[in-house]
Formats: sequence, C-alpha cells, structure tokens
Amino acid sequence: MAQTEKSIALPSGKVALMRPGKGRDWIRAHNAVAGEVGNPNAVTMALVAQLTKIDGKPIVYEDLLGMDVDDVLILQAELMGINAFFRKAAELEKAKAAEAAAAPEPAPEPEPSESRHGRHLRAS
Repeated sequence: MAQTEKSIALPSGKVALMRPGKGRDWIRAHNAVAGEVGNPNAVTMALVAQLTKIDGKPIVYEDLLGMDVDDVLILQAELMGINAFFRKAAELEKAKAAEAAAAPEPAPEPEPSESRHGRHLRAS
C-alpha cells in the first residue's frame, strides 16, 4: 500500500509534507539523538525530521532546531494528531452551522380561536 504524504502549510509560508511513520522511523529518531539524554523533546523532533520534507526537500533534526518555533510546533502537533482533532472539531462546527442555516424557520404558532372551554371568542 502506498504511503500518503500530508501537506501542511506552515506559518512561515513554507510547505511541509509529512508521511505516516513506521517503527523503524521511531528507532532512527532515537538513534539520531542518542547523545541528547535529558532532552525529552529530542526524540519527537527527530521523528518529525524523519517523516517530513520542507519545500520538497528532506530535513534532519538540526534543521528543525534552526526553524521558527511556530513551524516546529505545527509539525509536532501534526505528528501527534492534535491538528487532526482540531480540524475535525472545526468541520463538525461548520456542518452544524450549515445545517442550521439550511433548516426552515419554524412556522409561528396560530392564534387560538377558542377559549379554554371550547367556545369561540367573540370580537367586541
């Protein structure tokens, strides 16, 4: 089965392509930052680098270190599925709004023509 890359527009204006990861990518990420003991974000950043191309070119861990933090955070959120959650929530809100806009206005209730006792009211 072919892997599909996801296109991500970054705040800097660059375009990232991120592919789905495999176990071997996780191992390579660990190996890439083996000397960075005590840095809990290093493996995540290295995994982002393993899976991502920026403007069509592969990147490495050190490239991420030099990128704008806004771009890095978007890529990390994409890796962890956070962006997908917010995209799905936005789609649901949009669908709700469209459904509400398409729904016909409820008809106004007719004025009662009879009293509580079933007798017609006379106009005075």
